Amino acid sequence: MSRQRSAGGLLHPEAAHLQPRVPAVHEHHRPAGHLEACRPLPHVPQGSRRSSPRRPRTSFYWSKKAADSIRKELWVLVKWRRTELERKTASPSQDIMSHLIVNGDENGKLMPEAEIINNMLNLLFAGHDTSTSTLVLIIKYLSKLPHVLEKVIAEQREIAASKVRGELLQWGDLQKMRYSWNAISEVMRMTAPINDPNYHPRTLTFNESRFEGSRPAPYTYVPFGGGPRMRLGLEFARAELLVFLHNLVNGFHWSLVNPDEKLIYDPMPIPVKGLPIRLRPRD
Repeated sequence: MSRQRSAGGLLHPEAAHLQPRVPAVHEHHRPAGHLEACRPLPHVPQGSRRSSPRRPRTSFYWSKKAADSIRKELWVLVKWRRTELERKTASPSQDIMSHLIVNGDENGKLMPEAEIINNMLNLLFAGHDTSTSTLVLIIKYLSKLPHVLEKVIAEQREIAASKVRGELLQWGDLQKMRYSWNAISEVMRMTAPINDPNYHPRTLTFNESRFEGSRPAPYTYVPFGGGPRMRLGLEFARAELLVFLHNLVNGFHWSLVNPDEKLIYDPMPIPVKGLPIRLRPRD
C-alpha cells in the first residue's frame, strides 16, 4: 500500500507550521526534565542570522522566530552538557559542543554561552539545509530519469548482496558507489545557480558521465567550495548522501505527486510544494 508524504517534510506536529525540509527524523531519548533536544529542525528562511527591527508576517520575522526557538533548545543542551562535564559523565573531546565549552582562547578565556550557542546554530544550518536540499533533489531527478535510477539500483543491489543480513555499510562500500556519486554530482551541477557552457557543454542535459575520469576544472564545479575554502564536511556529506541513497533504492519504490513541480532558491534550491511523493516498500 502506498503512502503519500512530502519528501522534504516532517511529521512532527509542533513543527508543521514552520515548513521544515528533511525527509525523515529519528527521535532520541532525552534526560527527564529537559526539552526535547533532538526535535526536528524547523525550516529557517534566509536572513535568520541578521539583526533587524521586528517585521511581523514576513519571511524574516518567521526566520527570527524559528532561530530563537532553536537557540532556546541549544541553551538547554549546553547547560545539560556543562553539568555532564562537571560530573565527568561526558568527555571534553566527545563532540564539538563539549570542545567549545571546555576549551578557551589563547589567553585561557572560555567562550561565552551565547557564542557557543551561535556557533552550534551555524553548524546546524551548514549541515542541515545543504544536505536535505540535495537529498530532496536526488529523489526528484531520479524519479524523472528511470535509466539513471536503474543503474543506481543495480550498483546498490550489488553492494547490498555482498553484505550479510544486518551488516552495516563500511567505508570501502562507499568507494564502490562510483556511478551513484556521479549521478549525485550531476544533480548538484544541474541545480547550481550558474553553469558555464564553456566548461559544462549542454548544460541543461543530465549527463552523469561528466564526472567519470578526470574531474571538472578547478572552480568550475563548487558545491563544496574550492581551494582553501573547501567545505570541511565534504566527506561526511558524501557518506550521508550515499548511505541515504543506498537505503532508499534498496528499500522503496517512489513516484512524484507533482512531476512538474518547480524549484525556488531560498537560498538553496527547494521544490515549491515540498516534493510530495508516493512511497511503497520494495517486495
